[in-house]
Amino acid sequence: MPLPQGLALPDPPPLPAPPMLERLAFEQPWPVTLALLAVGLGAYLVLNARGRPGRGGAIAGLLAILAGAHVITAVLIRTARERMVDVASRLVDRVATGDTDGVALILLDDARLEATRYFAQLDRDQILARVSAQFGQGGGYQAHEHDIVEISASRDGPGVGRVLLKVRVVPEASRVPVFSWWQLDTRAVQPDQWRVRGITLISVSGAGSMK
Repeated sequence: MPLPQGLALPDPPPLPAPPMLERLAFEQPWPVTLALLAVGLGAYLVLNARGRPGRGGAIAGLLAILAGAHVITAVLIRTARERMVDVASRLVDRVATGDTDGVALILLDDARLEATRYFAQLDRDQILARVSAQFGQGGGYQAHEHDIVEISASRDGPGVGRVLLKVRVVPEASRVPVFSWWQLDTRAVQPDQWRVRGITLISVSGAGSMK
């Protein structure tokens, strides 16, 4: 269903697609898993029809084990893109609930927020002050509900990446949904820990492009 006029936003250019092998191996294992199970079932049916059910069962069992191992591996291994999506999701939750302490743990010391046509660049302390004033209890943007509509991530180099996300927030005061597109520039401070260095507001419903 299309959004009402004033709420729809044009999509920004997408981030580069992840490598297919890594995506299928760790992030979206189900196509490979289902293919292994389907091949195993097919092998069993064919060999059973030829009077070799034992051979077919062995092949089907082996492929089922491989499928299970593939899923377990994908669950246990978190890719850089998945970790970036995790930190972006946490940041949205912390901001929407006015949790400045939680936001502070995610932002690097030199973090900046850019929204050129809306307000001047904000440094880390100014970002935290705005989160407290606008999204905290009684703030003008205190959220009744919020969610991430779309999100994707790109690893641009060792320890460097970007997250592109579309957020929906329903302010407590107006109960009118506000949609916005954001880009986060992320850095790995540990192999398994990513934090946010840059925040760019690309566009917001009713205000057009801000990049």
